[in-house]
Amino acid sequence: MLKNINGLVSIFILTQNKFLKLGLESVIEGAFSKCDRDNVSYNICDINSLNDLTIKMLRAGGKSIVFFDSDGFFFHDRLEMVNKINDTNLQFESVFLCDGAEYNKMSHFYNLLFKTVLNKSIPLRHTKMDIEGVIIKMVGTRDLESRQDILPEICTPFLKLTTREANVLKNIFKGKNTREIANNLYISEKTVLAHRSRIYSKFSVHSLSELYFFIRNSTHIKNL
Repeated sequence: MLKNINGLVSIFILTQNKFLKLGLESVIEGAFSKCDRDNVSYNICDINSLNDLTIKMLRAGGKSIVFFDSDGFFFHDRLEMVNKINDTNLQFESVFLCDGAEYNKMSHFYNLLFKTVLNKSIPLRHTKMDIEGVIIKMVGTRDLESRQDILPEICTPFLKLTTREANVLKNIFKGKNTREIANNLYISEKTVLAHRSRIYSKFSVHSLSELYFFIRNSTHIKNL
């Protein structure tokens, strides 16, 4: 095994999707757990806005990996932020996650801005392998074993939820009914039911009770 002393890697996840963040954290944890712990460590840094990113990266120093979610940020803001980071000469990897339609239309352009562009709509095993590849590139080590079990299957659907679906799911777990969710999110009850149907499909369940059981039995999901 090749073991390089690389110190601390700072991880920044810019998303308003709580469930996407949880899924990414699980993937990252699994990948780093197979590194040489004496030589490589990581820290996931809290970040609430694009404006805070550059300052926090400069304060952290060293190496960074930044995950950008396509939902919730204007295109101009993404472009401006990546340019600002590039100007600092910091050593970092940028990962951009977008939905399938956006990926198909814009991936060639996004590849000019971000070092890695991932399609959130493809099977998660490919996404996990790509993220592991980013980490290997950053830490410069071969200590990561070639394994496919980075993330328990119980967590995999969270990476596929859109921001709107995540908000619907959060309201479901607060005990809100269809009408209350519609009022909270300013959408129709029909739209809520459509989002709920897609959530069921992504978790491979058929009822609300199955969904509760599925998520509540995940050791990775806390404080829902």
